[in-house]
Amino acid sequence: MNNKKDLARRLADTETNMTIVDAQRIIDKLFAMITASMSARQQIVIKNFGIFEVRLRKERDTVSPQYPHERVKTPAMYVAKFRAAEKLKAIIRKVNR
Repeated sequence: MNNKKDLARRLADTETNMTIVDAQRIIDKLFAMITASMSARQQIVIKNFGIFEVRLRKERDTVSPQYPHERVKTPAMYVAKFRAAEKLKAIIRKVNR
């Protein structure tokens, strides 16, 4: 499993003068910048990786989890979306073979 700590460790291993703590700070800063941009409804485009964006999901009728025979309205809301770039999709397709 890869979590932030694992990513920081791998980043520090690839750089000669970087500690794990330095790598963690960089990763935390990167995620903070992405979060701030998305909270301002700005798109983040990372070439050959993908696009992070915020989209408005329309109001819709859904089934009540408590009472499955009843329909309830789910309000419109902003949601985070990620669209993978073609290069990332191609790499993932190779893994599936």
